[in-house]
Amino acid sequence: MAPQRALLIDRLAGESPLVMGVLNITPDSFSDGGL
Repeated sequence: MAPQRALLIDRLAGESPLVMGVLNITPDSFSDGGL
């Protein structure tokens, strides 16, 4: 097994939470069409 994969499995099985998200900060994401 690759070291990176083993590290990921250890991370997922660990006690500390693993949080991942997506942040969309493009200008059109704030546009409401002027309404």
